[in-house]
Amino acid sequence: MKISIRVSNTEQLKDAIKLKPNYIGIGSEYCVYKVPEYEVLSMMLDQIDKNGIKPEILTPFVPETHVPRIMDLIISLNERGTPFDLTINDLGLLKLISEKVGNRCFDMYIGHVYSTSFENCPWHEKVLSEESEEIKEGWCQNNFVNDLLLEHMCSMGISGVELEMLPVMLNKSTKYFRNKNIKIKGMLDYIPSAITRACHIARYYDKKPSFECTSYCDKVLNARFTHRYIPDNTEEPYEVVNEELIRPVTPDYLIIGNAIYCKREVDINEKNINNVDSITFDMRAFSIEELEKRINRLKEIDRKCEGKEVVSI
Repeated sequence: MKISIRVSNTEQLKDAIKLKPNYIGIGSEYCVYKVPEYEVLSMMLDQIDKNGIKPEILTPFVPETHVPRIMDLIISLNERGTPFDLTINDLGLLKLISEKVGNRCFDMYIGHVYSTSFENCPWHEKVLSEESEEIKEGWCQNNFVNDLLLEHMCSMGISGVELEMLPVMLNKSTKYFRNKNIKIKGMLDYIPSAITRACHIARYYDKKPSFECTSYCDKVLNARFTHRYIPDNTEEPYEVVNEELIRPVTPDYLIIGNAIYCKREVDINEKNINNVDSITFDMRAFSIEELEKRINRLKEIDRKCEGKEVVSI
């Protein structure tokens, strides 16, 4: 089992290096402004390389005016020659890379914008409660559990997929990808729930999305469902929800830029920990102490699987 930590700035990078992960991720799956310029990225990669850690470069869905910059960045990173993993969340970008970037020193993964499942929905069990187990499982499989679709993505250079470590995907979808020789990165604890082109954080701080506002996304906003909107009621359009009814089916949320994550508790044990090749954490969702404790717990489980001692961080 390998550990990946995603960071948002140079200070988080220093903390992540101390935790000695196998991978460190830089960039963003959701916001093009959070993908650093090459000069900044190169300095961060030097620190990662020096500590024997493999870098991951995260790219989002890319508005057309930003495509030249992102393509130039990927070409420059490839010319740099140091192996890295590249997360892709834009089919147009994937097509351009497949056509214009040869002799690649990077592996490409389908990111969370495209790799998803109905299981991500916090109340999927309620929605599917009257369906058979076979139907439930079908709905909750990862959407790339599809021979034709996966074959097409692989033809453009995809060799891996990122998925949320939820019960069906962790125990069922992973078997499908293993049989297809697809590498798997799993995200644990906080998983992507929704994305938008209108940035929540920029709106909250009254900023215009740009390279100038990216520091506001280095921390998170906590959110929970307290009201529902009633459009026909112009006098009182927001109604307080019943806490006892709503809490069992709505998790706590984290708002990071234009993405909303939700907290989902999943039992990771000796049977399923190695169903993925690596486990990903976003550093913004944890204190360094919480993350250190979580990683050490996973290492303990992994040690039981392999029957050997492990050194805690």
